Amino acid sequence: MRTDDQGDHHQTTEFIETSPPSQQQHEDEPTEATTGACGDQDANENSKMLPPSAKFVSMTTCEAGERLLSADRVIVELDGKDKKRQQQQAANNDALVPDEQVRDAGPHGYKNWLLRINSSVKNEYKITIVVALAILTVVLVICFIDRTSSSSSSSGKGTSSSSVFNTLSTTDGSIDTIVATTTSGEVLTSSTKKTPPDNKGSSSDVSTAFDDVANKAKIVNNSVIISSTMQFPVTTAEPVDDVKYNATTGMKTDKTTTTTKKNKKKKDETSDDDDDVTVATEDDVTSTTPFPPTSTKKSDAASTQLDEMMYTTTRTGEMFDMTRFIEENNGKMNYMVGVGRGDITGPAAEVNMMGYANMDQQVNGIHTRLYARTFMIGDKTSNKPFLFINTDACMGASLLKLELLKKLQAVYGDLFTGDNICLTGTHTHSAPAGFLQDVLFQITSKGYIPQTLDTMVHGIMMSVKQAHASYAPGWIFMNKGELLNTNINRSPTAYVSNPLKERMLYKYSVDKEMTLIKFVNADGKGIGMINWFPVHCTSMNNTNTLISSDNKGYAELLFERAMDPGSLAGESKFVAAFAQSHEGDVSPNIRGARCIDTGRPCNAVESSCDGSVSKCIASGPGKDMFDSTKIIGRNQYVKAMELYDSAQDKLEGPVSFIKQNINMTEQVVKQGNKTYHTCQPAMGYSFAAGTTDGPGVFDFKQGDTKGNAFWNVISKMLKTASKKQKDCHAPKPILVDSGEMTKPYEWQPKVVETQIMRIGNLIINAIPAEFTTMSGRRLMKAVREVLKKHIPDEEFEIVIAGLSNAYSDYVTTYEEYQVQRYEGASTIYGPYTLQAYIQQYQKMTDAIVKGEKLPPGPEIHNMRHRLLSLQMGVVYDRVPLGMDYGELYVKANDKYHVGEEVMVEFVTGHPKNSYGENIEKMNFLAVERLVNTTWVTVHTDADWCTKFVWSRERSTFGDTSEAKIYWVIPLSTPEGSYRIQHFGHRKLFVTGTVYNFQGTSNVFKVLPSPPPSRLQ
Repeated sequence: MRTDDQGDHHQTTEFIETSPPSQQQHEDEPTEATTGACGDQDANENSKMLPPSAKFVSMTTCEAGERLLSADRVIVELDGKDKKRQQQQAANNDALVPDEQVRDAGPHGYKNWLLRINSSVKNEYKITIVVALAILTVVLVICFIDRTSSSSSSSGKGTSSSSVFNTLSTTDGSIDTIVATTTSGEVLTSSTKKTPPDNKGSSSDVSTAFDDVANKAKIVNNSVIISSTMQFPVTTAEPVDDVKYNATTGMKTDKTTTTTKKNKKKKDETSDDDDDVTVATEDDVTSTTPFPPTSTKKSDAASTQLDEMMYTTTRTGEMFDMTRFIEENNGKMNYMVGVGRGDITGPAAEVNMMGYANMDQQVNGIHTRLYARTFMIGDKTSNKPFLFINTDACMGASLLKLELLKKLQAVYGDLFTGDNICLTGTHTHSAPAGFLQDVLFQITSKGYIPQTLDTMVHGIMMSVKQAHASYAPGWIFMNKGELLNTNINRSPTAYVSNPLKERMLYKYSVDKEMTLIKFVNADGKGIGMINWFPVHCTSMNNTNTLISSDNKGYAELLFERAMDPGSLAGESKFVAAFAQSHEGDVSPNIRGARCIDTGRPCNAVESSCDGSVSKCIASGPGKDMFDSTKIIGRNQYVKAMELYDSAQDKLEGPVSFIKQNINMTEQVVKQGNKTYHTCQPAMGYSFAAGTTDGPGVFDFKQGDTKGNAFWNVISKMLKTASKKQKDCHAPKPILVDSGEMTKPYEWQPKVVETQIMRIGNLIINAIPAEFTTMSGRRLMKAVREVLKKHIPDEEFEIVIAGLSNAYSDYVTTYEEYQVQRYEGASTIYGPYTLQAYIQQYQKMTDAIVKGEKLPPGPEIHNMRHRLLSLQMGVVYDRVPLGMDYGELYVKANDKYHVGEEVMVEFVTGHPKNSYGENIEKMNFLAVERLVNTTWVTVHTDADWCTKFVWSRERSTFGDTSEAKIYWVIPLSTPEGSYRIQHFGHRKLFVTGTVYNFQGTSNVFKVLPSPPPSRLQ
């Protein structure tokens, strides 16, 4: 809830009492000291979320700035009235009346009252005041010391159970909703009001301001201590100026942070113009420094500011002296490493995107190209290395891996098998669909798409060839650190259903630790990097129609450009992979969900607004999805660069791997003395509701455990679930009984790959699904227990590589499954899915430590020959009368300034013509600069600063194509002459032959200084 009063920076938490209005007004009416900015005019709306017996008991004290007092607790009483407490409160209020009367009398009345006190009493009061002031001074000093020490130790995972509310601050907005569940599963909500702070410099993590509280929700004397893990909406599009560095770097700034006077001066000089700041960050990809510019000032000032940025954030470690290390360890490499990259972009028009399951989300161009990044890792004693292949795709897939294996074995024989290949995806939702072989994943894409699959296989194959060619002795270093302001839990009502004791073990409701490994060759030169950090690649929402690698892909571009300055995007010698982890319930849209029509918080349980999920949408920290993608991507990039620079933990030990296929529908789960079974696949009603990152359609809602009469009829038209299936999945109401449907072929996978890879004391668990935060924690804990049993004296780092090798939707904990949010409804093998996976990975961990082999398990069949494709290909291309391919519709202006956007439009052919192994030029555009007498390419359609947009708007019959090319000129662009080239392919009607063509824009000038209007 919000108020327009910006002068009083307070926060309250309100609960609505259900007693009669007269009594409520008498007992709970806020005094003047707690109204103003703390007031909540919309509180009655939230009363609908409370049980009939709910009653206000206490209220969090309003405090200047943006903190909640740790001494106050918000409690909802579940039954009865505490009459004794009310009587005591009334007595206390009566005792305060004389003081209130004196205070109301004003300063003169207060003086007269003192004069009536005899001198002895005066002296007693003086002594009391002096002593009180002395005690207060001591307390303040102790609090300051304690706060300083606690800040320095805040990186630990545990939290104190004595504090209900943790000190918090945000950079840009308000936190509006608090939720909790009772032991019976009843969800309680409250609203909070928060305005931007006066003390802007004390920023912490806007995305998890209440996460410490989230881990403390519990039942005390029949009351629920409220936990706060909701999405955290904000009202402003940009962070306040004093904390822009926090939004840029994504790292926590606290009392331990050191900031130089020089740096403060730089921040004061930064432009306040929001547009300038946004345009300035377009320069990120071309910057030669690992820290991107955030100001529109001249480049030399920006460079100085960027160099000092590391001093404005909490560092994980000091810079590692690689030169000294090489001198001391010359020739002592214990690993073999190789890296490679290949283009997997796929068809750039008229195909569906994979991820949101939105049939209207059809590709019509490219924002950034997609790549596969391969790391070949082995030791000097092992016969076989393993491949870790990170793709800018929605997920790994069985069909994709099987097709890749055919290509690899034709070239390398039995060097690579399914056992030593891990194929994973970043989980971008803005990449072409059509590369999975299960019916459910082909519905919105109208079957499988050969162009998507073939392009991906070809690009991955190219990356493996590069990795194999560069395979040589080297070192691998590891580092890890906390990254804030980058992810939140999008299903908090499910998360808080997990046991209190378990939640108390963790600092946040999502994991915020990034784990990184650094690859160095024999000369000490870095050649590659992989990091794992859990956050959905859904910064680009379901209205986007341009192919994009999303936030992780943007981070990859930044990192590779920084490590190889001057290289074109996607062509650097350095290979950086930002891999996915257990991101099942983790969103990058850190403002959280709001009703897009009213701006108010969504219904916490259903994630709906007035009964509609389509209006409840989460947004990121930026002013639009492109800006949010940059911010979340840049946060990951900056943290990764910090970890990379300071990585000095040298990995040592064997390289090994193990893989086993399992039928997830036949797993026996043992818990105590009881035995349970997993189920045939099925999707629940809440699956159709979508998430706050991408809502579904119709009247489906999250948290649905009952179903709907109308949709029950529709569901039965597909397949009526058997009683056994219904009982197995309870309390999930089955919407799609995919496991019992076999026509035209399997709807969802039953057999999946499970895999573990080991590099010394690093254990990589390749998971064929999306694990929620707590699911991932439980699995990693279980694996660690097995390792501890066998190797008690060695500390292992354990990571999850999610969405690997196959895709079997989500995995929640048993407790989260009962809530049936989107993730629970998409846990396709029933409530014991997680425990089945835990047992499997414990078994594989035991085997890999012992050096034992496991049976391969049931085979996963390549179904490509049976797959249906309802996608129409390109029949032919045509140009308007009197025009030719590559000719300009719209010319560029004669001159532009840095920070401005160039747009040209060409006559073109269908982008689907430009694919395949025999197509030499895959790029659709090139920005070229005239250097002496030679045109040099400076940007392609792989760059963030360009966009290629295909359309058919000019033709009456929709049978001609236009290509609009956009270039936002980076601030570092040198003055000079430029032009834009467009490349395409056209298809003849009769023969179907494809020919290439190209078009060239007019030459235009780029000037270094912004236009006068931008300086005002």
